[in-house]
Amino acid sequence: TERKAAEQQLTATKDYLENIIEGSLDAIVVHDSTQHITQCNRYFLELLGYTEDEVLGNYLYEFAPNVGETYESTMGDTIRINDDFYNDSVAMIGILIETGKAANWQTYYLCKNGKVVPVEQNSFMLKDKQGNISGSASIIRDITERQRIETERERLIAELQKALVQVKTLSGFIPICSSCKKVRNDSGYWEQVEGYISTHSEAEFSHSICPDCAQKLYPEIYAKIGKDKK
Repeated sequence: TERKAAEQQLTATKDYLENIIEGSLDAIVVHDSTQHITQCNRYFLELLGYTEDEVLGNYLYEFAPNVGETYESTMGDTIRINDDFYNDSVAMIGILIETGKAANWQTYYLCKNGKVVPVEQNSFMLKDKQGNISGSASIIRDITERQRIETERERLIAELQKALVQVKTLSGFIPICSSCKKVRNDSGYWEQVEGYISTHSEAEFSHSICPDCAQKLYPEIYAKIGKDKK
């Protein structure tokens, strides 16, 4: 009777855990001590486009893209898998194995249709009742939409910054008096050219006097300076 009750409890616990795994909106993969897949949920299969028979028993990172090759991503752009991708993954796996602590990083997986999907992966060790490591598990989240939003945000920021720069850029025809050199502003009023340019650009002014004006306005001083130079 006790054995039958324990078996029923074990079955109920197993069903409970399987319901959690299958109900998750993230991909969940369980590996043995050699990192071969022993269990995965339906979402992992849907994410990569494989069947359960094509996944179980395989090394998880057989589904990683090859370093140095270029792929189309699920975002619609082109991604080249560089050494940083490989080195980051190796480093995180090393932390997981050496320290036993959970590791979290962003990476790519290769789908059956040849595209790569950007994911955030959280991997952690599994231990038995005696505390011995029996394997590991990974929770893998598709971040395609997140990256699409971030890319769009960066594009909008760049466009806004460009627009702000262009607001301060003078262009077109500017009415200027041929006598006093005042400029007619957008409101129809005449103002000094330096005031108009300062308002409509990033330029700043410092006042000086050119040689022609100095000779015209201050002939005696100009003549004395000329003699001193000689």
